[in-house]
Amino acid sequence: MPVRIIIVGPPHSGKSTLAENLAKAMLKLGVDAYAEDLDLASPTLDFIRGKVGWERRLTAKKPWTMDLAKEAASIFLKASEKHTVVIGDAPGKISAESEEIAKAATHGIILCREDSTAEIAKWRELLTKLGVETVCVAVSKISGDGNVKSNGLIEATLAGLDRKTRDDPAITSLALLLKGKLGV
Repeated sequence: MPVRIIIVGPPHSGKSTLAENLAKAMLKLGVDAYAEDLDLASPTLDFIRGKVGWERRLTAKKPWTMDLAKEAASIFLKASEKHTVVIGDAPGKISAESEEIAKAATHGIILCREDSTAEIAKWRELLTKLGVETVCVAVSKISGDGNVKSNGLIEATLAGLDRKTRDDPAITSLALLLKGKLGV
């Protein structure tokens, strides 16, 4: 069964960086994983992958519409026809459009900056309402060490999610826990 993990949380939390680095970590563990940019109004993954420059990324921004959200959900579903695990980089605001995209997910990761942890409850409520299992709640910080632990729900602190790909021990630990939890 395909797994579609949506990464949700407020803007500028590091969702895109986490999506790309987590997919790479899962690939290294032998899981066919791919990060898909679902934030079609403000795409970031091609910038992280070095395919477009910052200026091009900025000019690609556009307003959200329900048609754009339906297109993103369709992209998410189609990607899971090609990959065992698709990690979706979602928009950073709760709206009818982000809800439409999240409905296509099977699992969710909530990522919030350390100064916006009050947002976690709102995102968790949204995923619960949609029947999407929250598998991880993570807090991002600019610097320091990350850590990951699991008591059923994976809890993580992730550092340095700064739009760069890199091997990170905390993200590797997260990938390993997800691999076991999801049976992939």
